[in-house]
Amino acid sequence: AIYGDQPFETDQLGIKTARLDVLRCWTDAAVLDPLVAAAWDDLKGSGVDLVSCRVSGNDRAALDSLQGNGFRVVECLLTHGRPLDDAPRALPDAIERGGASDAEACAEIARRAFAYDRFHADPRIPDAAADRLKGQWMRNACAGRADAVLVAREGGRVVGFNACLLNGDRAVIDLIAVAETAQGRGWGRKLVDGALACYAGKATEMRVGTQSRNLASLALYRACGFAVVETAMTLHAHLGKHA
Repeated sequence: AIYGDQPFETDQLGIKTARLDVLRCWTDAAVLDPLVAAAWDDLKGSGVDLVSCRVSGNDRAALDSLQGNGFRVVECLLTHGRPLDDAPRALPDAIERGGASDAEACAEIARRAFAYDRFHADPRIPDAAADRLKGQWMRNACAGRADAVLVAREGGRVVGFNACLLNGDRAVIDLIAVAETAQGRGWGRKLVDGALACYAGKATEMRVGTQSRNLASLALYRACGFAVVETAMTLHAHLGKHA
């Protein structure tokens, strides 16, 4: 079991958080229970309040052990992939690269746009804290954490964003949203097409993750040529006095 602190989440949520990154057993699956219990005790002893863990949806032994030791499933994450060999080569109209000057506009959209992610899905995390985290996520993206931030502009106003990462020959849509007042007008499709064009020739594949309950996003990615390549379950355990 390999785990470590999550300083960004700690700062934004106001509780000490950690992540269980790897949980593996090469012998009898029954060994997982005392392993998870030992990790729980160690993390709780170090003052951690919230632990997250993401495991393959096919890893039944790990899921059973985690849930038997106090973890709760908060989301089913579907990772979609799409090759970039036939991607468009030009950015759609009104989609352009954003920068530091767009940080606050993007942060305001992010603060209001999300409802299905693991932070909002956890009833023990206040929505205000989850909103604050998403807003700061976009400030960091515009400040250089993202490889590229694309923005949608309407009348000079930012109405959507798409923050992307680049890992070797794989591009990743890290965070994407459209302002509530601009939804239903095709901006999501334009932002995805813009990302495909941005990384055509720079990467061979694009990936994006979304929750199984987010039906609008699932439909958007299917329409843009993506298909599900991985399924994972995200679990949370609350260890602190607020649990």
